[in-house]
Amino acid sequence: MKRLICLVLIALMLIPALISCGESKPPVTADTTPALTDPTVIDPADTTVPPETPDIPEDAYYDGYTFTVLVCGNFANNDFQSDGLGTDVVSDAIYRKNAAVEAQLGIVIENVDAISFGSSGGTGTGFTKMKKSYDAASFDYDIAMIGTYDVSTLAQSGYIANLNSVPYIDTTRSWWDQMANRDLTIAGKLYYTTGDISLTDNIITHCIMFNKGILESGSDLLNPYQLVRENKWTYDTFIAEVKKVGEDLNGDDKMDINDRYGLMTWSDAALAVLNSSLSRICAVNDDGEIEFTLNTETALSVLEKYADVHSTSNCFNYQTYDTTSSSWDPNRIKVFDEDLAYYYMTTFNTVPKHRDKDTDFGILPFPKLSEQQDTYGHLVSAYHCQFLCIPYYSEDIDRTGVITEYMAYVSQSILTPAYYEKTLVGSVIRDEESAEMLDIIFSTRVFDVGAYFKVGSYTTTIPSLVNNNKVGTFSSTVQQTARAAAVQLNNINKQFAKAED
Repeated sequence: MKRLICLVLIALMLIPALISCGESKPPVTADTTPALTDPTVIDPADTTVPPETPDIPEDAYYDGYTFTVLVCGNFANNDFQSDGLGTDVVSDAIYRKNAAVEAQLGIVIENVDAISFGSSGGTGTGFTKMKKSYDAASFDYDIAMIGTYDVSTLAQSGYIANLNSVPYIDTTRSWWDQMANRDLTIAGKLYYTTGDISLTDNIITHCIMFNKGILESGSDLLNPYQLVRENKWTYDTFIAEVKKVGEDLNGDDKMDINDRYGLMTWSDAALAVLNSSLSRICAVNDDGEIEFTLNTETALSVLEKYADVHSTSNCFNYQTYDTTSSSWDPNRIKVFDEDLAYYYMTTFNTVPKHRDKDTDFGILPFPKLSEQQDTYGHLVSAYHCQFLCIPYYSEDIDRTGVITEYMAYVSQSILTPAYYEKTLVGSVIRDEESAEMLDIIFSTRVFDVGAYFKVGSYTTTIPSLVNNNKVGTFSSTVQQTARAAAVQLNNINKQFAKAED
């Protein structure tokens, strides 16, 4: 089975008569393409819609083709499946987005939901299903949203396509995440990415919640919003603020789930702290190779600062407090809702859990290491994220590119606003300042390929060093494991270098 060869864009523009885009598009009627007044359709006269449009053939229409989307990963979020019953704003947006794409391109979107919690080895459900399809050279799926570890292994193994070579997909457009493209382009090729086509990367981005009631009751506490605006929201300031809050409320001489803390956190937050200093386990260098970038003074400094406050009675780690995973969610919700935590390191999927509670809260970015740091940095959780990819074998790669690009474009005007403007800003967030913080957070995300390829097992080593208050051994630990990490990276880079386009 040979790989379908992609036509260059210039040739497509010059000889449109030779392009095979499926069946000819029928005359526009109320039964085939919704009117522009339909909310599922992007109105070019609407100035709120981005002016750019996808560069796809005007007559693209596929006469009822079933476009199959595989969704796998650890986090239970599926942006391609909705029954249209209007159970919530996002579900309704998914339905409208699917309907708009189906009507415009004459397709039927079929969803294969194989989300399965617990895959972290890179050979989970997503990898297995995609590999099986590759080995059979079959066309089981047109596109897929695959969990981070699995999609990284698929890319390394050559089982998925280079998105930059897929006709009609232009990853430089605004509906694709340019931060993801920047961090995930390896050997000049982009095998997986994200953008408006999915909400998962937004939902599992790290942030900090804070309790406004505690802020107002503490006369010596500084306004964190003002600190951000004045570029003084640094770890030194943050830690000093955390240490102002801590109290044994019931007087039993022990700090437990019934006492008050300056910071509530969890083990994986150590990785978010690392990335917030713009440090990474690994990064792609100018030669397109993944290189080890962890052993730096910046990485050591930010982890030392965080470990310093993590080891005090001012900090509550709900994962180390009770290692029973079923207790984590109830415990963290109780502590925050009962005004027992001032700051709370978390991800955006947690925020709606406090929407209907009395606790007044705000949203903040992770601090900078210092005022000299150019920008903030926010980890996109490797364990929870999903990324778009396209199988190596495609029955009609032109058709796949057209549908994928148009779906991403429509999602920008329907799906993303439903989450950001209506769900977060319009429903969950309670003040204008938090909305301002959202813009900072979502514009400074970090996609750490070192975590995605699980280089050197640092995704477990770093949290362990923090939890056990052994960050002082960070440099020696990294040095001891650097050789094994280098061997691993050498093998990964070799595989990418020899991959076909």
